[in-house]
Order: sequence, then structure tokens, then C-alpha cells
Amino acid sequence: MKKPVALVLGGTIVHVPLIEKLKQRGYWVVLIDYLDNPPAKQKCDDHLQVSTLDRDDVLQAAKRLDASLVINLCLDQPIGIAVSISEELNLPHPYGQMNIKAVTDKAVMKQRMLDCKIPTSKFLAIERKYKKDLFRLKFPVIIKPVDSTGSQGIVIANEYKEVMEGVGIASNKSLSGRVLVEEYVDGIELNVHCIITQSKSQILLIAKKKMVEYGNRFSKIFIGSEAPFELDHNEKVELNLLINDVVKCFEIKNSPLLMQLFLKEGKFTVIEIAARIGGGVGQRLISTMTGVDIVDMAVRQYHKEIIHTPNFIYNDFVVGTIILYANPGVFKEISGINTNEESAYIHESFSFKKPGYKIPEGISSKNRIGALIIRANNRKELAERKREVLECVEIIGSKGEKLLNRKLYQ
Repeated sequence: MKKPVALVLGGTIVHVPLIEKLKQRGYWVVLIDYLDNPPAKQKCDDHLQVSTLDRDDVLQAAKRLDASLVINLCLDQPIGIAVSISEELNLPHPYGQMNIKAVTDKAVMKQRMLDCKIPTSKFLAIERKYKKDLFRLKFPVIIKPVDSTGSQGIVIANEYKEVMEGVGIASNKSLSGRVLVEEYVDGIELNVHCIITQSKSQILLIAKKKMVEYGNRFSKIFIGSEAPFELDHNEKVELNLLINDVVKCFEIKNSPLLMQLFLKEGKFTVIEIAARIGGGVGQRLISTMTGVDIVDMAVRQYHKEIIHTPNFIYNDFVVGTIILYANPGVFKEISGINTNEESAYIHESFSFKKPGYKIPEGISSKNRIGALIIRANNRKELAERKREVLECVEIIGSKGEKLLNRKLYQ
């Protein structure tokens, strides 16, 4: 009997458990990814070297293979492609009547939040040409593409001249050439991981993001996180009300929800939302702290299965992640995670790239080679263990050179 075909858009490491679960359901899994050897390739049944952002090519593949499912769980732009094709071919997806562009296009997203009175930073959506006398934002500002992938093209500006330079940089990384400029927000930066079932929300995990400044023109760089982040009673009430407003505003019925926000003096400011799982190791943090398998829940939502909000309690330890960035070179391996005493501190390790990957200039997801999850009994011990692990971990290049960008962790 012929197996039903599932197209998975994107060979990211998050899609490894997705592919495994689809194969358990009896699918023949075809991976769509323009790279010749993406991390998830080892798990799929077949691989088509096609861009996940080329809708026509993905659509033709879905038709040619008579696909029963076109799915993406963790990448903003490919989710829009997957939903669009699913609707055209009458295939299942969990998003209902939700405007998927509102959660994948940052300008549309910010305008929707403004219309719904959701607290967010002041912003402008502009293109390459913009009149100075129309600019009313307070400096510094963050400039980013409205629809890029992999945190590319994000810069900070402290005066108008830098704005226009930044717009040029960001627009070159935008699929549409459009750019979002928003006022810089101060406070504690958080990732809030939720699951939405029948329009009802449940917070699974709150993680505090570790950000560092890098270079004069770049915004802060995400180098890891710590969880769980504890809120006081009033903050919990405020956050739950805010999430409910977001769910209603964006008409999210059944989906994971990732919110990036700032907390300052008991008030939250939403920067972005995404109706998806986090693209890094967030799903593993959730599993480690709660035992909840958010990938499985998302797969069941795609199949329109009824799921119930999970009951869980946090484990009595803390976890932290270290995102490993590399300088330019050709990646060979990550060393120091299995042979040193400090490796006992590492709960899990992940390699985002395959040997032979050419690491480019810059600081973006293309420079993220891997990640580590560190477990400890308390935050003081966690900080010590992260420091000790970083002393022995290294990214090795094809010529034996050391490539880990240690400046980020000093």
C-alpha cells in the first residue's frame, strides 16, 4: 500500500523530531531544503533541493508527489508558503481563518497590534526612500526586514543618517524590500512559549534571553537563555491577559505561540509574536522543564486532532542555553562537549550545521553552529557551569583552526 506523502519545509534541527513523528504516523517524508545536507536530511525518506521560499517549486512538488500534508513548524516565511499551498490543495493545517501574513510580516503584525491596542514599540514601515521630515521616532531605533529569515539585516541607528544606511542594509535582506523601524525598548527580554487550543492559551515556559552588544551598528545578539523566569502575581495576571488579547487579535485558534517581549516595572511590551514553535532549542527547554512535547502537540493540531492543555509542574532545577557562534571558515566539528569533565554539566548538545558548511561573515543564524543546554540546581551554579563549559568548548575549522567567536561571551 502506498504511503501518504508529507512535505516538510526546512531541514532545521527542530524538524528532526517532526520527521520522526510523521514517519510514525505512516508518512513518506520528503524534505524541502535548498541546502545539500541540512541537519534533518538524515531522518527523511527523500530530499528535494528546492528553496522553501519558492512557492511555485514547492507547489509543483506537492502536486507531483500527490502530497497529503505540507508542513512547517518553526520558520516564519515557510509557514506562510505551507499554509498557502495547503489551502490551494485543500490539505489540512491548523490556522483556520487566521491571516497568516499578520504573524509572518512584521509590519502587518505591528499594525495589527496597534489596532488591537496591544502594547508594542512605536514603529514605521518604510522602503528605501523616505522623507526625513516624516520621521518621528525617538533614537536609538532598531531597523529590521519585515520578512527576512535567520535574524539577518538587523541594525541599530542613533541618528537619521544611520537610519537610511540601515534601511539599505535591511531592505537587501527583505524578501519584499520593505523595512520596519521601531524605537528601542528597554527592560528584561523574554521568550514566552505557549500552546493555544480552541482559542484558549496556556503558558508552557518563560525564558529570559541573554543578549550582548556586538559592533557599533548591530543590535544586541542573542547568545542564550535561562529558564524558568519567575513572575510575581501581578505580572502573571498581566501576562495572561495580554496573551488572551493577542490570541483574540490575531484569531489564533489552534497553534503554538511564541511571544518576544520586554518586561519593565511590571509592564510588558510586545515586540513580535509567531504562531509557531521557536526555531532554536526552545522546544527542548520546554520538554526538559515540563515534560511537554510541543512538537507532538503541533503535529496533532495540523491533523485537526483534539488536544487538551497539559498538566505539568516545573522540575526543581534551572536550565540555560549557550548558542555557539563561529567566525568565518569551514566547519568541521564542535569539540570539548564529550571529553572534558565539564561535559557532565551539559544536559544536551546540538549541532545546527553539518561538517563542510561554509561559515560566512557577520552575526546571524548562519553563524550559529550549535547550542548547549546546561542544567544546574540554582542560578549561581548555572552561571559557574556555563563559564566552565565555555572554557573548554570550541568550534573547529577544516584546517584545525579555532572558530568560536569568544568575544560574544566575554
